[in-house]
Amino acid sequence: MRLFIAINFTPEVKEQLCQTIQDLSKEAVSGNFTRISNLHLTVAFLGEVSSDRLQDIRKIMNQTAFGIDVFEMEIGGLGKFINEGEFLYWCGIRENETLDKLQQSLIQGLKANEFSVDDKPFKPHITLGRRCRMNSNFEEKEFAKKISSISMKVITIDLMKSENKEGKLTYTSVGEVKLNG
Repeated sequence: MRLFIAINFTPEVKEQLCQTIQDLSKEAVSGNFTRISNLHLTVAFLGEVSSDRLQDIRKIMNQTAFGIDVFEMEIGGLGKFINEGEFLYWCGIRENETLDKLQQSLIQGLKANEFSVDDKPFKPHITLGRRCRMNSNFEEKEFAKKISSISMKVITIDLMKSENKEGKLTYTSVGEVKLNG
């Protein structure tokens, strides 16, 4: 199974992000824009994992969650990664010590249990669109000003399975863990 650990969003947060995605897609010549059902914040990416290791992952998630209190997270801004002339656009997460602690604790626990995890520095973001080619008159800075900040209480983390169903990338929770408090 292809797995990752994520923070999922409330329907209200997803609706706000969806509006930003719709506005961004109107500014694009082409792109693959995130479906509302797939909006999430990846905290730890595991990749392909045998199903017999699910219990180990859940144990690590429970141990981590026990040491992390429920916290507020603020979503906002616009950023991009560039790959071969195409852009991946994202909304960022305001600097958040608790989120960083959560991510670091998960990564340490996964590594200690011999899971292969990404060692890149944590850059929390929510993917809005991949392989985007924008209209020539697209003004990123002006667009970014129109994005309202979104505040959300983080209560749970989810173990997510990624699979291709009928040609669509689909994310499904296979285990939810509540944070402390």
